[in-house]
Amino acid sequence: MMICGLLLTLAAPIWVIIIGLAIFTAGFFATHGVASGWVAARARAGVGATGQASSAYMFFYNTLPAFFAFRVIIRQSR
Repeated sequence: MMICGLLLTLAAPIWVIIIGLAIFTAGFFATHGVASGWVAARARAGVGATGQASSAYMFFYNTLPAFFAFRVIIRQSR
């Protein structure tokens, strides 16, 4: 779903790009929801530390993009 949305953003008409962005965004949130639930299910099947697993997932989900964005900004400012 995300790949279809991404490919639609390569089109020329603006309305196709907007639809592509909407499809990509919906796919992203669906994937994030499935991954979040999968982390808890895997932790429950393993040691049972669902809170710690979900916390670690959310921590890295939120901090890694910020870290890489910061690195890009630093490199571009040189």
